[in-house]
Amino acid sequence: MECGKREKYVSDIQNHLHSLETSAGQVDNLVGEGVHNPQFPQQREKLITSFDNVASQSPVQLAQVDSDLRLREIELLVAQREGLKEADRRAKGYIGELEKQVEEGRKVLDNLKSQVMETGVSVSSETFQRLRNQHKDRE
Repeated sequence: MECGKREKYVSDIQNHLHSLETSAGQVDNLVGEGVHNPQFPQQREKLITSFDNVASQSPVQLAQVDSDLRLREIELLVAQREGLKEADRRAKGYIGELEKQVEEGRKVLDNLKSQVMETGVSVSSETFQRLRNQHKDRE
């Protein structure tokens, strides 16, 4: 997550907490002054309105933070998937290259087998011919 966005989310949540703390402090002050304070009804209405505003705005603002976080999580999953697709593509390329090398190796091995067989037959034939020549007078 980008640092700026993270700071914005933390700041938004801290602002909501601060608003609630401020309102709670105002309630404490109002209670401390008592109901016999001539400004009690006005202050009470002001606090009720403030809590209503916080109660109506907080879910909307926090829902936006929540949806932004969920969107970022989805973006990360998509990026990971794209990375996996790229890794899969490269792996298939490597496998293709290895298959070509294996095929070339088989051809080389087949050629060596043929050469070994030809050499073996040739040496055997020469050896047999030498023996035949050596034993010609005994035949």
